[in-house]
Amino acid sequence: MKITYTDRVRGSAYYAYHLALATWYAAAGPALSPTRFVIFGRGRSGSTALVNLLHQVDGVHCDGEILRHPVAFPRLHVDAMCARAAARSYGCKILSYQLGDVQNVPSGSAFLSSLHEGGYQIIYLKRNNLFRHALSNVHARQFNFHHNVQQGALQHHRMKVDPREILRWMKGSASLEAYERHILADIPHISVTYEDDLEDDTSHQATVDRICEHIGISSNSVQCEYKKLTPKSSLDLLINYDDVQSFLAKTPFAEYVSSGR
Repeated sequence: MKITYTDRVRGSAYYAYHLALATWYAAAGPALSPTRFVIFGRGRSGSTALVNLLHQVDGVHCDGEILRHPVAFPRLHVDAMCARAAARSYGCKILSYQLGDVQNVPSGSAFLSSLHEGGYQIIYLKRNNLFRHALSNVHARQFNFHHNVQQGALQHHRMKVDPREILRWMKGSASLEAYERHILADIPHISVTYEDDLEDDTSHQATVDRICEHIGISSNSVQCEYKKLTPKSSLDLLINYDDVQSFLAKTPFAEYVSSGR
């Protein structure tokens, strides 16, 4: 019998620890943070930067992808992580694909509704340009996912890509976006857009200030510890940009290529 990734995680110390954590929370019922929020959206949309920025706000503990690996009780797991942090304000990141593909949550809408009804405010993180989103995913897998400022100067790497791979990523991203919009249709949330609110360092403080005001906490000065890995121009990123543009021009995603140039 083939042993899957999920089988390996469920047999690991990680799974056992978080099962114990959830059991502790269910039995002891420790207090949750008075202010709670969830960053929800797709990966490669600035979520790591946003987690880093919000974690710098006084009294805030913001975790990364707490549902990246399978856990026994996903909804209970969120509360258990919040209780463990014991912070005045707690936040975490949940990527949309993780609800179905990793946690096998039957209904993403019901899951996020339960979080909202349980006092978690939802921050919906979007990325508009599907072409640049696809390039970011491919680039991250070829080179690196993140670059901390403490690692020194960042060197951009040009790459040659298979246009069919870019199209596959764009289709997947579009599908996830539709899934996210469906989930959030009836759930109150605040929206943050990568291109407007996170891509440029100069917008970071205003973005954090707006989020803090929305969730009801005081903001303070923040500075992201991560740098953008890809240059703004796709011409500076792709060795075979013309080939990619020509291929995608025949698809429904042609508009994203010219706007992401």
